[in-house]
Amino acid sequence: MKIGDIVTFMDKESRYAKWFMYQIAIVQTVSPESKSCRVKWITPVKYFDTFTTISDFKIKSFEVHNESR
Repeated sequence: MKIGDIVTFMDKESRYAKWFMYQIAIVQTVSPESKSCRVKWITPVKYFDTFTTISDFKIKSFEVHNESR
């Protein structure tokens, strides 16, 4: 996973799956040390009573659709 990759949240075991499952985002930052990344959602995701455009999750929560060049 690299900055600019298009990813989909696919972690059905996550407590966040209710909101983020199958949502598509663009990778903004990647932290190999913590095995996490920050993504910007293509469409804001309704999370409880608000919408979020940026989230931080474990890299393993995503499936990469394409790799940026």
